[in-house]
Amino acid sequence: MEEQLAALIQSVNEGRAASDAKLEAIQQSIKLWRPAVSNPQHQLDELRSQVGKIALHPALADPDTTAASSSAARRAAPQPSAGIGHHGPAGHGEIHDSGGSVHGVVTTLEPPPVTDALAMASPRHRQDGDGPHDGAPTYAGMAKLVPALPLETRCPPFALRRYGGFWLPEAALRRGLPALHAGFAPRRADVLLASYPKSGTTWLKALAFATVRRAVHPPSSIDHPLRRRNPQDCVPFLEFDFDHGDMAELEALPSPRVLATHLPYSLLPDRVVADDGARIVYVCRDPKDALVSSWLFTRKASPSVGVDSDSYSLQEAAELFREGRCFYGPQCRHVLEYWDASRRPFGGGEVLFLRYEEMLRDPAGSLKTMAEFMGCGFSEEEVARGVVDEIVDLCSLEKLKNMEANRDGRRNASGIRSDSFFRKGVAGDWSSHMSPEMGKMLDEAVEEALQGSGFSFSG
Repeated sequence: MEEQLAALIQSVNEGRAASDAKLEAIQQSIKLWRPAVSNPQHQLDELRSQVGKIALHPALADPDTTAASSSAARRAAPQPSAGIGHHGPAGHGEIHDSGGSVHGVVTTLEPPPVTDALAMASPRHRQDGDGPHDGAPTYAGMAKLVPALPLETRCPPFALRRYGGFWLPEAALRRGLPALHAGFAPRRADVLLASYPKSGTTWLKALAFATVRRAVHPPSSIDHPLRRRNPQDCVPFLEFDFDHGDMAELEALPSPRVLATHLPYSLLPDRVVADDGARIVYVCRDPKDALVSSWLFTRKASPSVGVDSDSYSLQEAAELFREGRCFYGPQCRHVLEYWDASRRPFGGGEVLFLRYEEMLRDPAGSLKTMAEFMGCGFSEEEVARGVVDEIVDLCSLEKLKNMEANRDGRRNASGIRSDSFFRKGVAGDWSSHMSPEMGKMLDEAVEEALQGSGFSFSG
């Protein structure tokens, strides 16, 4: 508690990114906080209450809440109660497999709720919660903040840091997220494909790209980009592919741009989810299938980035997944944020919420729904000519994984083997890898995490 107070006082004295009025308000908070030595939780609650009125950066919020305090009404999603959607206190120790090898360590101390992140405060946050503020936070101090965030190293291939209630890769936090918030200017015609990792992202990218670009690149064309490049390279990730603040390449893309992200809804720039922001297409997948797909992808792709994941067992992956300590986890919270956004009749950007399993059952119907939402619906003449079926066929996982660009050890722009992104693409394959007991454990955790939300992965 004293360290938190010291950090707050230091930030106040330095006066980072705050007006004189805000400094005075923070100093008043300190005066309220200091006397209540006998009740630390009361101190913390009182401080948060006061500082919350000053419109600070999302990093100052409790890690178990969403990160967008400036747009609480627009972004508030039902919060999971436990299991996959809940994070208890981080624990000491290391995880060992049956052979005793160490896979990683996890930090045990949460960062103070008020730190040098005050340097990232934006004076333009709105106070009423009715909608997006006039501009995004600068995120200018993120690189300095990252080392103080909780660390998770047991989930290869990347070190993860907990920010805004989610475990994100360090690279995205240090460079991608700040660059996105500082320099990305969305267009109304933009289509943003969002997903929790390994939920059908590659397929969604192919379908959306082929649909939006069909006038320039007919699906029957022998030199179609999807026949020459991996879908991951046709549709760039905002937080990975434009992570150095230079948005010139992104700005040069013709409209409508098709872009992608794994970021949770609460961490998207307000400009993206504003009324005149991008159209967002989100796909979710059964947690057990998403876990197995992620685990197999990790084992297959990790050597491409110089990481040995052979000892990374499915049991260990399941335990981390259940705790939400995984790539962009927890999954339930990730899904709930987008699901909640898709159901709101007012405010924020448009969100089309899709289910991977339903897309598998009716790919043509799902594609028509997507096209209509993206503003490029199929005409009756196109449907009659079989354009919808041609796109579905071009983007089928069997066709894609047999394209030359995705075979023979080819690597995508990120250096990962292109064939790593393709597997079976079916529903229910988790049972081929996971014991019934492990499946039951995850089902119970998901049920607990979704309790009271009204959402179900089964539809």
